[in-house]
Amino acid sequence: MRGEVPQAVGNLTNLEVLDLSNNRLTGEIPRALESLHFLSYFNVSNNDLDGHVRAGGQFCTFPSSSFAGNPGIEAAAGADPALGATRERGWHRNRAVGMDAIGRSG
Repeated sequence: MRGEVPQAVGNLTNLEVLDLSNNRLTGEIPRALESLHFLSYFNVSNNDLDGHVRAGGQFCTFPSSSFAGNPGIEAAAGADPALGATRERGWHRNRAVGMDAIGRSG
């Protein structure tokens, strides 16, 4: 998959697992995803995402490995200091909600 993560993913309010790792996703992680309070597993590692992971938001409950391999991601003050351009590779699971499920194929 390539392109930006659609804002519409934030409408999947009962989503528990979102794995978009190892793709060619660009841009920022939509802030709408922070409202997915049932999300127990989240992984966007090994893409080309950028922006800040906000302290105190939903994303801070996930390990830094969930964001690894995205050179443009930075941790905000108070967030996990391990977040950022770590360039870790190889950590992922094959449980994904694909772009087709959210109205966009790539």
